[in-house]
Amino acid sequence: MKRKITLLIMLIAYTAWASAQNGRQSFAVHIGYGNMLEGTSGLSLSDDTYKNKLCQGVNWDAQYHVRAFKDMDFGLLYSGYSAKATHEEGADHVYTHYIAPQAGLYIVNNRSIHVRVNAGLGWMFYRNNGEVFAKSRKATTSNLAGNLGVNFNYKLTPNWGIGADVQYLIAKFGQMDVRYHGQTVDVRFPDGDSLSGNRLSLSAGITYFF
Repeated sequence: MKRKITLLIMLIAYTAWASAQNGRQSFAVHIGYGNMLEGTSGLSLSDDTYKNKLCQGVNWDAQYHVRAFKDMDFGLLYSGYSAKATHEEGADHVYTHYIAPQAGLYIVNNRSIHVRVNAGLGWMFYRNNGEVFAKSRKATTSNLAGNLGVNFNYKLTPNWGIGADVQYLIAKFGQMDVRYHGQTVDVRFPDGDSLSGNRLSLSAGITYFF
């Protein structure tokens, strides 16, 4: 796994370096709503109502893009998610972090309005900082993941704009490490089952063009 993560970091670094050699660049940050549409598991309570609380949370992202061609660009995406809930016997705080190089194709591209579709392939990290009977319980895992999205920008000035972003992240985890009571257990899901990291995010923010 460490080798795969190292190769991904090298690919991301190369993509950023190669793309930045020419073309107009932009950097955007967004914040909004995230929904893990297929649910989540590995929690301290298996009740469906409780699970639903952890499937709706805050989403945020940062995106860097370089316009390499008139209607196409390349860049990097970081997307994060956070949701937490409590119950009588404990609590859970679920995080996911996703980073990937991605490519974008402009379907509207004029002086004021940019509409772009994006696709990327990267790595997602899942973490649950929980608690059971006042004792810490941490669950972690990671895996290859992908993203599809649509991005809208309206330029207010030559350098600044406002935007909205819709992203769908796709990830599956076949196992996770759970640390509780000083012991770490490798939990593997049954064949045909898995922990879903799939998430739909709706967010808005600002973009800087340079």
